[in-house]
Amino acid sequence: MKRLHWMIIITATVLTVAVSVSAEIVDGVPHVLNGAEPRDGIETVRLEELWRAGGEDDDIIFGLITKVDTDADGNVYVLDAQLSTVQVYGPDGTHLRSIFREGEGPGEITSARDMVVLDDGRIGAVMEFPGIVVFVDADGNPAGILKPGANDPEAGGFWSLNAGFTGGGVMVVSGNRAQQGEPGTSLRQNFLSIFDADGNERKRLCQLDNVYDFRDFVFNEGVHVPGFWWNAAVGADGRIFAAPDLERYAINVYSSEGVLERVIEREYERWRRTDEEKQIVHDMIDNAMSGTNIPYRVEALEYDPDLSYMLRGLRARDDGTLWTLTSRGIREQPAGVLCAFDVFDHDGVFVKQVRLQAPGDGRYDAVFFGGADRAIVVRGYADAFAAQWGRGSRLSEGDDEEAPVMEVICYRIVK
Repeated sequence: MKRLHWMIIITATVLTVAVSVSAEIVDGVPHVLNGAEPRDGIETVRLEELWRAGGEDDDIIFGLITKVDTDADGNVYVLDAQLSTVQVYGPDGTHLRSIFREGEGPGEITSARDMVVLDDGRIGAVMEFPGIVVFVDADGNPAGILKPGANDPEAGGFWSLNAGFTGGGVMVVSGNRAQQGEPGTSLRQNFLSIFDADGNERKRLCQLDNVYDFRDFVFNEGVHVPGFWWNAAVGADGRIFAAPDLERYAINVYSSEGVLERVIEREYERWRRTDEEKQIVHDMIDNAMSGTNIPYRVEALEYDPDLSYMLRGLRARDDGTLWTLTSRGIREQPAGVLCAFDVFDHDGVFVKQVRLQAPGDGRYDAVFFGGADRAIVVRGYADAFAAQWGRGSRLSEGDDEEAPVMEVICYRIVK
């Protein structure tokens, strides 16, 4: 392995202290090694509510919201995986229409995992089984499907999908392909890949291979849950970001063609899970496995993943920055702060942390962004993630309060 190492000392204008950023070339790829502190310190912004949807007093009641996205016009798309619909709202919160419906015909879906909004105006629902993406146009009319492996007669196996990510004309999908191994085993090829709308795999970005030995199966969170399943994003310029390892603060940055351009790293003090936190994750995985007819054991990680996969920890902003949500960013925040994001510039430098001042609990409420000045909070998102993946699990079950009714709240970001 070939390495080249140098040090750059940057004087932070806010903290007036020296912050180190080092870089090294590993196998021809630059690794940007950030220190523990951001160059420009911590910024707090206030979220001013504009409108909300769902909740006990709304005409529309959500089941399980598993994705929120926006289009170039500022319309907001809310995927309800339980009800197999996407609710569409205008920038002012006016409910415009519902698209998709339950079923197996054209433009119909069943228990979609995720959603993508394409630059051409189509909306795709990412389904786990069968592993396809079902597209409709802006009015909800059927507009084709993406079926991985359909055009490759040698692909074989059973495909399932987890999530989709789009931006700059690029569509990235995560999932896995299962094939029969030796007697009593299954080979699982977990992937994150660039696809075209016809289902052709253009570039494999990340891959993690597992052997499931059903004679003595141990489901290990760190081994069998690839970080890139949910921790990925695509920027407006088509650059792709992915965090492959749950136990490492490292983000791969790819060109729109899938070329690995750099790896962003950051010194980070990991969050050791409490016994209760570990048990909740253990139970979620146990519930997910309970539908199988094989003996198994579950091993949950001792530490929370540095980048929160259950809250989809990467956000690529239109200005070229990357915002990441960490295990500490969703905890230990000052009163009134929902969560804090780490912010990296176009070159991978850790420039600042941004605290979002708003009601809620950063451990369970997810934040998505729409344009430069909109933040969309999904209340109870982590519980919806657990309920869908873990067959009715609830991550907040250790708290005294009942699970909140799912709501979507659109805010203006006020600096």
